[in-house]
Amino acid sequence: MAMFGYVSADGREPVLPLTLLGLANVSDRRTGVDAVVDTGFDGELALPPGLIRRLLYPYAGFTRGTLADGSETRFDYHDGRVLWHGRGRPILVLTIDGDPLVGMALCGFEKMAKQLATHFNHHYVLMCPLEVTGPVS
Repeated sequence: MAMFGYVSADGREPVLPLTLLGLANVSDRRTGVDAVVDTGFDGELALPPGLIRRLLYPYAGFTRGTLADGSETRFDYHDGRVLWHGRGRPILVLTIDGDPLVGMALCGFEKMAKQLATHFNHHYVLMCPLEVTGPVS
């Protein structure tokens, strides 16, 4: 099952609409977001704190990361779930003060880079599922 996105109105960013799945025994809690695909982000997903709270994603720890300007900062992360190619997928979600970001760990870097190069100039984003080599929950 392919996932389709689009290129932002200014033509500079690939955007992927996602369905986030809430936790804490609230199986019908789903929230749609448009997330910018960030090829410089090696995590899975980054969301603002208010959205993380609304989805009831539990705190899982923290890590340190380097920003584009070279500064280092602390990021809290949470256990989350996303609907990915038609299946619920557990992910780690970083807390950021900004718009949602999809990282390369969620996309699969090599295949994603080829797709962006092929489709970005045509003003759409196509995400094809990676081949699964093990069990997916």
